[in-house]
Amino acid sequence: MTYQSAIEKHGKKLRATVQGENSYENISRFLQELLEKCEEEQTSHLLIVDRMSGLQSSTVDVYELVSEYSAKGFYKLEKVAYCDLAGDPENDIGWFAETVALNQGVNIKLFRNLEKAEEWLDG
Repeated sequence: MTYQSAIEKHGKKLRATVQGENSYENISRFLQELLEKCEEEQTSHLLIVDRMSGLQSSTVDVYELVSEYSAKGFYKLEKVAYCDLAGDPENDIGWFAETVALNQGVNIKLFRNLEKAEEWLDG
């Protein structure tokens, strides 16, 4: 149950790529890592590139994680682009997560295309 992440600063934004097993614990640890890095780098623009594999999280788990980390600080970020390169567009909980985050005050947008995510984030 591990994940690997790479977080790099590109101008005014952080680009964070994650891969590994899609589990509640891994997602929670990764989101905490992102918050700490955004604070450390004093950035307000975040690009998340998700390459996690395995079963999708449950609706309840997604709601809990998104609500928790929205309140912990994601709402402070100016823009968050979430590029899901591993999800199934026909059966995906990413849209639910986006809606929950938006309702929690996070300016986030879900993408399936990395170039479009970067374009939105840079705009």
